[in-house]
Amino acid sequence: MTGLDMRLNMEPAHNTTGRYTTDLLTEAATLIIHHHKVDESPLFLYLSHLAVHSANKEQPLQAPKEVVDQFSHIKDEKRRTYAAMVAKLDESVGRVVEALAQKNMLNNTILIFSTDNGGAAAGFNYNAGSNWPLRGVKNTRWEGGVKGVGFIWSPLLKVHGVRSDKMMHIVDWLPTLLSAAGVKRSDLPQDLDGISMWESFLEEPNSDHSPRSEMLISHDHLYGVSVYRYGYWKILN
Repeated sequence: MTGLDMRLNMEPAHNTTGRYTTDLLTEAATLIIHHHKVDESPLFLYLSHLAVHSANKEQPLQAPKEVVDQFSHIKDEKRRTYAAMVAKLDESVGRVVEALAQKNMLNNTILIFSTDNGGAAAGFNYNAGSNWPLRGVKNTRWEGGVKGVGFIWSPLLKVHGVRSDKMMHIVDWLPTLLSAAGVKRSDLPQDLDGISMWESFLEEPNSDHSPRSEMLISHDHLYGVSVYRYGYWKILN
């Protein structure tokens, strides 16, 4: 069975054939920013790019040919295409930042850029990359598969240009962003998963000390894998 998988809200998007998805999502994001009424309400924008994720088994890595050609010095074909995908993603971030600047919103904005898993250094969608010195790749439970990287940029942060190795789980983003927006923890549901990291980022941005000391990384009944971390210790079953 085949069908049209690209939609705009609930309606099929028929005018997207032949377009690169990274460009389509970027255009949609910048359009939202352009039409946002700054004086009436705040803006939460979640831009979830498909890049640099693989596409399908027939052609897992895809990028516009003219961009791929810019990386002709890279010998490995998959790595060359992957570099082009990263370049288009980088261009997207720049266009979003530019749109925020044009709306005079940057001085009161928090930008978060994050990944969802480690690199695919092996398998059908490998890109000649490496997670070294971490062990494992995407779809494994070793640090190379589950440890993500990212960055936060905001004029609201007191210190800039620092690196943090604080333990943080993806569920911590919700209370962290709500705290940054001025919402008190007491106003949130008591059973809410996640710990706010905002105060830690403000007070100890370059410290490894984290409000979180443990996390359940995986409890997979399908593959029979469980992973739990406490401090610097990690158990895999």
